[in-house]
Amino acid sequence: MKAAIAPVNEQYSSTLIWPCAKYDCTKHLGFFVDLMLRCIDPGEAMLACVDVIEAMQGPFEPQSLKRNVCRLLNHHHPVVDSSMQLQHELFRTQAAYTLLGKYFTQVDKQWTANPL
Repeated sequence: MKAAIAPVNEQYSSTLIWPCAKYDCTKHLGFFVDLMLRCIDPGEAMLACVDVIEAMQGPFEPQSLKRNVCRLLNHHHPVVDSSMQLQHELFRTQAAYTLLGKYFTQVDKQWTANPL
């Protein structure tokens, strides 16, 4: 993960991110959200982060998850090419939607296991 954010690997970060989807990186949620928000070009690196987020198993700490979802949805970062702004927003929204779905499933499982 350190190699993915190293300046020397800027053009190759997606190659270093994709393998992370094979592991449960739940405890590194903030890292992948930060990486997505730093991406100027909404390309393969952002998509790789979405893939890693989709592969996270949880459980998620509620405050951390909510904070990261807010960061994804409220981020306004100009992209290199303005025609790519929509794609940048799509990847961020997809990641936030995935996290919310996983969180609602987590809450549902907890509630089902311990009904009132």
